[in-house]
Amino acid sequence: MVQALLLIDVVYGVLWYRLLLDHAPLDEAAGRQLASLSLRSKAKAIEEKTELLALTPRRGS
Repeated sequence: MVQALLLIDVVYGVLWYRLLLDHAPLDEAAGRQLASLSLRSKAKAIEEKTELLALTPRRGS
């Protein structure tokens, strides 16, 4: 599961490197890729948590 703090580091890392070092453009395509990465990692985390909850015995059952 991707940790939220690591994901934040990834997003800000891309932004800072592109702004400060100017090695690649910080354009709409980069923004879309970052948004896609963020949403996919969040969806994966939700999926993994749902799977874990499904395996957890419930009280009183």
